Amino acid sequence: RSSDLVLTAGTIPPNPGEFIGRPELPALFTELRSKYNVILVDTPAALAAGDALTTSTLADAIVVVSRPANISRPQARDLRRILDSCPKPKLGVVATGADASALYYA
Repeated sequence: RSSDLVLTAGTIPPNPGEFIGRPELPALFTELRSKYNVILVDTPAALAAGDALTTSTLADAIVVVSRPANISRPQARDLRRILDSCPKPKLGVVATGADASALYYA
C-alpha cells in the first residue's frame, strides 16, 4: 500500500450536494481504501451543510475540527445531536485557533 497521496477537490462543482450524492463516490472510496491506509476527507462545517453527514456514510470514523471560541453552546448541542445520529465511531475533537501563549499545565 502506498503511504501518501493528496487528492484535491479541484474546482467547486455547481451543486456540491449533487457531487456528494453521486453513485461513483462509494466506488472511489473503495478504490482508495485498497491503496491507502488512511483517507481524510475535509467537509464543510456540519452545522452549515449536510455534506459532512452525507459523506460520513462512507467514512470509517469521524474527527471534529473546531475553533472553540467560535461555537456557541446551542451550536455545540446541535453538533452533538448531528453526531449522535451518525453511527460511525467518533475519534475526538481537534480544537484550533487557541492562543498557545495562554496555555499552561498546572
